[in-house]
Amino acid sequence: MGITPQHATMIIREHLYKALPETICLIGRQCMFFDYETALHLCRKEGFEPHSCDVNIDRQTNEAKIIKTQSNKDCITDETFFKMLGVKNIQAIDISDYEGAEIILDLNKPIPPAFESTVDFIFGGSVCDNVFDPAMYLKNVNRLLKPGGRLLDQNVASVHYRAYAILPPPWYFDYFVVNRFGDCKIYVFEVLNYWNIYALEVFPNENIGVGCGLIENFVSDSVDAVIGVFIIAEKDRDSTWQVTPTQDAYRSEEEWRTYFPNLSKIRASSRPFWTFKMPEQEELLRLPPKNIPGYRFVGRFF
Repeated sequence: MGITPQHATMIIREHLYKALPETICLIGRQCMFFDYETALHLCRKEGFEPHSCDVNIDRQTNEAKIIKTQSNKDCITDETFFKMLGVKNIQAIDISDYEGAEIILDLNKPIPPAFESTVDFIFGGSVCDNVFDPAMYLKNVNRLLKPGGRLLDQNVASVHYRAYAILPPPWYFDYFVVNRFGDCKIYVFEVLNYWNIYALEVFPNENIGVGCGLIENFVSDSVDAVIGVFIIAEKDRDSTWQVTPTQDAYRSEEEWRTYFPNLSKIRASSRPFWTFKMPEQEELLRLPPKNIPGYRFVGRFF
């Protein structure tokens, strides 16, 4: 579980759109795959001057230990990174305390009622792809959130890195729609020697059918590509957690009648789809992005 420079950029942009609260919750202790100087660069590149804080080196997570052994590179702690954004209290939830989690919860099982509506902001660092019951995980993190709370969640959506559950973007998106979230933005990362970024765009029409073959299409064209899904979801005052979506091809007329107004609310959100560096025409011809219905290419990380 961890946060790459690319994921960190997404977090910084969300912070600039709407400041992170003083207390946040991480699902899993996070390895930051970069050092302090890189963190400074990432913040300043986005026009944000980071807060001063103590800089601590990660000696705890397994990934950081591997990076130190292989490259002699010191990764900062997740606490250091989020304190650079002004967060004061960082707690991690995990199934055990083996990497220093403060809250022990099995997210394969319903959370105890005492934890419901207790968190303003959650970052899930590749946990949903590592549990046997991903639907229960999604319901649990929703229950943890207060009204108005936000979830940022990133997961692997290919066979790389021992993914236990591989889920396409519409699976996540439909859950947030039917549970009346105020917003949901989903990005797909295609990771090669560079990162192609795609935005999932769902329009209110009855032939919705977006991206069911997304993962297969990406991987069959680029066998070595790692596919990731990055979710930004904001809970509304009247959001629910227990509604289970039906896939679009099998949705009843009654389900469509509630789906479209909820979708329209999400589409009316002021949170934009972020764009990234657009390659020069010559590079686009040499390394073209995928063209898949329902997904808009929004730029490339290098």
